[in-house]
Amino acid sequence: RSALSLMKELQVNYKSALYVLRRIRSAMVQRDTHYRLKGLSNELDDAFIGGQDRGKGHFGRGTAQVPVLVAASLGADDEYPQFFRMRPVPDLSADSIKATAPQLISEGSIVKTDGWSAYNILDEIGFEHVPVVMKGLPQDAHFRWLHTVISNAKAFIDGTFHGVSKQHLGEYLDEFCYRLNRRRWEGELFHRLVTACLGARSLAGGSG
Repeated sequence: RSALSLMKELQVNYKSALYVLRRIRSAMVQRDTHYRLKGLSNELDDAFIGGQDRGKGHFGRGTAQVPVLVAASLGADDEYPQFFRMRPVPDLSADSIKATAPQLISEGSIVKTDGWSAYNILDEIGFEHVPVVMKGLPQDAHFRWLHTVISNAKAFIDGTFHGVSKQHLGEYLDEFCYRLNRRRWEGELFHRLVTACLGARSLAGGSG
């Protein structure tokens, strides 16, 4: 939810509502920090949240163009997604992928990507890289779950927050993934979040 809606519900000022939300998001991040996607089927793609997707011809709204790596682990039959991770990156270079991919996916895992040349670095850093040639194929021929989640993340940020700053985009993507990864336990989401908050470290820096 947005700080504005929480402000109205709790009848506090905006600064106090933002203070609470930032600490809740921090607890979400800390809960998932050590999790890595793993298994025999993982996918990695990129998007520009609030900007134009590379090669997809779609413009978003709200944030300035921020490149984001999006990873998904799939079931054994590649049919249904299990878990997702998202992380803003400085750019889509091999160096950025080399630094970020191990934060999202366990070393040694199989990782499918499109043919973007920078993804070839995955073979050099402990992954089994499987590039998929996308030219001439429908958009949903491969990575349809990633494309769906990217679209939903954009709608979440635009519809709920009407755009966020580049500085804090990662926090909002972490919240989105936290909720998405616990979609099978929706009835337990509140209690799981309370547990995460109780075990979280303090967030420095005032209301930010």
